[in-house]
Amino acid sequence: MDTPTLDTEQWARKVWSRGVEQVLDLHRNQRTRRPGPIPGTVFVDGGLFKDTLPADLRTLGGYALGMSAEAKALLAEQYDRRKYHAFTPMGAPNYERGTQRYRDPVLSGTMRCANHPKSMRLDPSRYPTTQCVKGTSCSCGTTVTLGPDDLINLRQRLLYGTTKWKASYGRRSAVESTNACVKTHHARLMRHSTRVRGTERNGILLSFILAAVNASLLMTRYGYDVGTPPQTADDAVIEPLPQARPTKALHRQRKFTRPRRAQAPPGSERTGPTTTPWVTVKRTAKSPGKRSVKTK
Repeated sequence: MDTPTLDTEQWARKVWSRGVEQVLDLHRNQRTRRPGPIPGTVFVDGGLFKDTLPADLRTLGGYALGMSAEAKALLAEQYDRRKYHAFTPMGAPNYERGTQRYRDPVLSGTMRCANHPKSMRLDPSRYPTTQCVKGTSCSCGTTVTLGPDDLINLRQRLLYGTTKWKASYGRRSAVESTNACVKTHHARLMRHSTRVRGTERNGILLSFILAAVNASLLMTRYGYDVGTPPQTADDAVIEPLPQARPTKALHRQRKFTRPRRAQAPPGSERTGPTTTPWVTVKRTAKSPGKRSVKTK
């Protein structure tokens, strides 16, 4: 994630002021734990939880590149267990001020508390119960308003890592696929593709480009020519053409590995600045166009 995205004033506040709610993946450095705004609360991965959140659910792994669908589903199940301890949004956010009101999990009906008889009617085998003693004061059933200084750059309406979050974030694949079709595979939408001023005029010209992309997709994938459509019923389903050789994405074919720097052997540390080795380039008489490299 780029540095401007991490900055609250440069990204989060400006996005909120435009009424846009972000759905973002968190970097390893962003998946942290911090104290909450009121006693008995804690921030975990940008979400606000009660301190009853189990220790094994406070540090979960992220979705790595190349993970299988089964591994992602298992990880999402662990994140789903957090929702019973989470504060949930209450009403619409105030985009101008950058604030959002949240309700306690007891108030939202995902946790049981002895001081709230309505919550005790929940199934104890499914919903966790607080350690509150009946008749004594507790902080359950409250609401809290988070402002722009309360991790607004990491807060999301859907809890990070959950199944609902994963489905929402998965829309990025469709968006990137559309961008690839418009910019590379079926069109060449780039700078100066339209040479008019104004949003309305550019929108009209872009609509023609997108229409051409849709027509090309229908022809190449379904064999459907919009110029001479086949004589079929209006409710007929257009089947895709059979693929001769179905291919998979590269990250599905090979194991993902991140390149690492070669570590110097023990005792060979250098104190001075690192320099490149001396390379002697020599041309041979037989092949003046080729070069033999010799390192000293």
